[in-house]
Amino acid sequence: MPSRSASSYSRAVTTAVVCSALLVTGCGRSITTDITNVVLKSPEELADVDRTPGLSLQGFEYKKQAKRTFDHLPYQYTYVNLRTGKHVGSTNERNSRRAQGIVRLFIGHYAFTKGGEKEREQARRMLLHDDNAITDELYSVFPNSISWVADKYQLDATTANNYWAYSQTSSYDVAYFLGQLLDREPDATLLAVMRERQSLNPQQNYGSGVLPNIIGSQTAESDENKEYFSAGYGSDFVAVGAVNTSKTTLTDMMKYQVLGEGKPYPTETEKPSASETTSATSTSATLTSRAASGTANTKTAAVTKTATTTATKEPTDY
Repeated sequence: MPSRSASSYSRAVTTAVVCSALLVTGCGRSITTDITNVVLKSPEELADVDRTPGLSLQGFEYKKQAKRTFDHLPYQYTYVNLRTGKHVGSTNERNSRRAQGIVRLFIGHYAFTKGGEKEREQARRMLLHDDNAITDELYSVFPNSISWVADKYQLDATTANNYWAYSQTSSYDVAYFLGQLLDREPDATLLAVMRERQSLNPQQNYGSGVLPNIIGSQTAESDENKEYFSAGYGSDFVAVGAVNTSKTTLTDMMKYQVLGEGKPYPTETEKPSASETTSATSTSATLTSRAASGTANTKTAAVTKTATTTATKEPTDY
């Protein structure tokens, strides 16, 4: 797809906001979103600003981690409904793993916030086309972008690397970041570009991107084509997953864990055996499931498990 000029910022962005009961691929209506002059604010600046009605970050049950733990399991997932509080997450959802191209969300958000017209257009093309060359250039201009986002949005598992693809994050961090944008900055340029990507690049959508009612999405693949990351959001939820297997596996995992449909993943054979695992006590992850009705009498159930890892030494190339 050819590059677009800065003037195309005001083009119509096809979105599935109006189709809450349909898959995004079956939605034919659109709205126009002008992402040219959006000025984003930090969470501190938004402290006294009214949030999106009906949404809340309580489902994340955020508590600052005492220390960072590297994730050695081949999968990770996080789903949070900001309206009902429903939270589905793997026990290792807050452990750090190689971020690959999903950090383009962080670099892009910084560029939309701090950059000029040139950087904003570059960020848009970077996100739409997974452009490594543009990512290299933007990261050289904004080397503190990942750290800035991690600090501003309290992303405890996220750390920057001199090479952006070797930075680390977690499914929880990416979901928490997008959740804060939905809750506090629903007009964020990043969200608009993710909507545009979802509508323009359906062939790139897998994992979270194929869930019903997804409005915006972003995917990432490692150079080795063995690691896959996907992030998506709807009008009131976020869903993020990562696997070290295949696109199909990532899609199967998100469908099974979020919708309860399709092929189970991870299965018992994918989970580490007791003899292979060591306890990661610093990240006792909580998998919380709340009733979807969101009524005053809703009962909540929390299952707390201790996350496990298959090794104690971090890979040298990470």
